[in-house]
Amino acid sequence: MEKRKLIILGSVIVIGLLLIGGVTVFEGSNISGPEMVNNKAGSNKNDLEKKIENFKKDNFQPELYSTLLMEINSSKDQGLIESSSAIYLTEELNNVYKNHVFNKADYFLNQGNGDKNTVLTYLSSLEKAIGKDARIDFYKTQIPKYDYYANSFPGKVTSFTNGNLASFSTGKYTSLKNEAENMPGLDNQYKSKGKFTSIKSNAVSKLNSYKSRFEEYDRERKLNSVEVEFE
Repeated sequence: MEKRKLIILGSVIVIGLLLIGGVTVFEGSNISGPEMVNNKAGSNKNDLEKKIENFKKDNFQPELYSTLLMEINSSKDQGLIESSSAIYLTEELNNVYKNHVFNKADYFLNQGNGDKNTVLTYLSSLEKAIGKDARIDFYKTQIPKYDYYANSFPGKVTSFTNGNLASFSTGKYTSLKNEAENMPGLDNQYKSKGKFTSIKSNAVSKLNSYKSRFEEYDRERKLNSVEVEFE
């Protein structure tokens, strides 16, 4: 009888220990499960790639470039993407930004539409992002030349040719005519366009007309001077 009691008591203790162990394992799994999920951050690389793709397709928004660049750097700092992914995404973003800026520059030089200073600001910003680039340098020299010959130069010619004939300057005439005919600094692909051949034609015509009027004025002045001497 005594032996039987000991067997029953032992069985109860074993069952109790098993129950306690099971509860402990169950509670432990409930505690460690959420902690593992919370500590494992998901990568947002795909999301960033989609945003860059949208930036490529959408209308150019310069401020969006800065926003996406900050998101890439922030994601790297938070461990959401690897350093190699951050480098790749930054290069992709820079390529999209470069294409947008170059398209703006080409549009200005081919259509003459847009603000010169705005496009030059885009180019300077791009240069800071990707470093020195021959195409950026080309645009930064051509855009001011384009703007000068398209907008400022015709006004200079008009101002000169509307001047007093008595103030005619052969040197100024020669300088302006050389600019009109050669447009120094402006690339041939632009100066050969109808817009600039028209500017050249009008400028040369005004300058030659002004010179002819001056020559007629000068002849009359000399004749009058001779007549005064004979009187």
